[in-house]
Amino acid sequence: MAVVAGVIYFVLKRYRSTTAAIAFAAYLVIGSWATAEGRFDLVTAALTLGAVILAAKARWKWAFALLALGTLLKFYPVALVPPLLIAQQMQDKSSKWTSWHRWSGLGVFLAICAGVTAFSLVLNVADTLNPFRYFFARPIQVESFPATLVWLGSFAGYPLQYEFTFQSLNVVSPLSSKIGVLSSVCLAAGLLYTFWLQWRGKIDIYMSSLLTLLIVMVAGKVLSPQYLIWVAPFVAYAGKGNWKWLVSWGSVAVLTTIIFPFVYVDLPHIIKYYPLVLVRDLLMLAIVLVLLYAATRNRLTSTNLQVSVPDIKPKSSEETKE
Repeated sequence: MAVVAGVIYFVLKRYRSTTAAIAFAAYLVIGSWATAEGRFDLVTAALTLGAVILAAKARWKWAFALLALGTLLKFYPVALVPPLLIAQQMQDKSSKWTSWHRWSGLGVFLAICAGVTAFSLVLNVADTLNPFRYFFARPIQVESFPATLVWLGSFAGYPLQYEFTFQSLNVVSPLSSKIGVLSSVCLAAGLLYTFWLQWRGKIDIYMSSLLTLLIVMVAGKVLSPQYLIWVAPFVAYAGKGNWKWLVSWGSVAVLTTIIFPFVYVDLPHIIKYYPLVLVRDLLMLAIVLVLLYAATRNRLTSTNLQVSVPDIKPKSSEETKE
């Protein structure tokens, strides 16, 4: 995993800037030092970053192929299918909707996922389907933003219980089902609005991918400490060395490290220091809202398509020198 982290570092340095690579290293050390080398989330993060970079260069088949591999390792990269697909459709506006070129990347994604899943079903049906059951049956995990709403509801007379299931500490309350529905609605609304912003040319594929992952994390029913690994490359790519990004996401990283492993001693410690979880989740929500607000105010620009295609207009000799 340390080698994979090094690969992401040099990819960011090559395709973005040195400051972006250093920012990624800082976020990883500050927020994920307890989880990065012990889990394979870095592999998925590398695949998703590579997929978005390739998509920005209009290498659609390779981009969707990497995204498919990431999805087969973790479920979350499937959320990046719409940003990549929207970028491809925006590039191919001149071709017919029935043109295979418009959907070739998606076809590669579906073929790889379907092929590997079918092969896995042949080997073992139960163990192929269990991850899906596990994913959909999980209750609200204690660190998620919906869990903080359940926690706040306990002060309004709704009893709160903690239970350790699905290899995590979860919360159970009479409000759980209602908050679950509300978070699902917010998740769908946030993603649809992000995709609309991208389609309108107000954000590029990098910002759309970052917002998609952040919305999935904030509105999802599970928010484990290692999830910060998912977005660290994209936060570094977007913010580089900007102090606003370093302070805001750096604060999220610091709070996450305080929560895990230091607060995760036992249940009394978690209950005592739970306001730290609330502050961290509210800060993440604020970051999402600020990014959406800033994107909404952006003017429509062709540069936000972020797809490297040859210029139709030939450059002058002075432009070529520059």
